[in-house]
Amino acid sequence: MAPIALLLAATLAQGKSEMQQPHTTRSINHYDVDLPTDFAIEDRSPRRADFDLYEITAGRSGAKLVLYVGNHPSFPKFKWAGAPVSESRDGRSAKEYRYSPAEKRMEGVLTFSGLSYKATESPYTHVHYFAADVDPSAARLFEDIIRSIRVARAHLD
Repeated sequence: MAPIALLLAATLAQGKSEMQQPHTTRSINHYDVDLPTDFAIEDRSPRRADFDLYEITAGRSGAKLVLYVGNHPSFPKFKWAGAPVSESRDGRSAKEYRYSPAEKRMEGVLTFSGLSYKATESPYTHVHYFAADVDPSAARLFEDIIRSIRVARAHLD
């Protein structure tokens, strides 16, 4: 097989993640997300809540990315000038305030369609993410993490 074909096959075998460094895949409700191996993820969900809350901590910098997984995100969390960038494809839509070096923050909400929980619509169709006090290096890694979020289980029992 030609080197380009081998590279393409390897990229496709990794799924949709574009992460360039070694990573692990973690499962969160309907979703799989790829994290660099030196990042930590903690479940910060309140007991008996109808949403989940996760905190991802960057290895060296200690920067934090928060993921709210539920149906009623308070978006946007931060005050922003202007409107978010919106895009939609493959059952996923996004509204994002991309990383701002001047403000050192980022925020967005991803919405996924076609998800179910037991015999009804899922309460976990939105992933609201936000991070503040983030340097450009951590922001690039957080952007890779966000791009890696994908539906792995369309139905939950």
